[in-house]
Amino acid sequence: MDQHEWRCCGCGKLLGVVRGGRMHLRFARGHEYFVGFPVAGTCRRCGALNECAAPMTNAPDGGGRR
Repeated sequence: MDQHEWRCCGCGKLLGVVRGGRMHLRFARGHEYFVGFPVAGTCRRCGALNECAAPMTNAPDGGGRR
């Protein structure tokens, strides 16, 4: 199964992992989501807006903002 990390464009915090063509998001207290694309979210560490329009394909920077 293909897996690519989605990291914050501001601080590099891991935001999600692409698994099977969908984004896997995991939060504190056991909250987990598998969502389709496009995905947008605010980083809880630095507050930067991050967007991902489609699954990353070996993006050298982790694909933070696409």
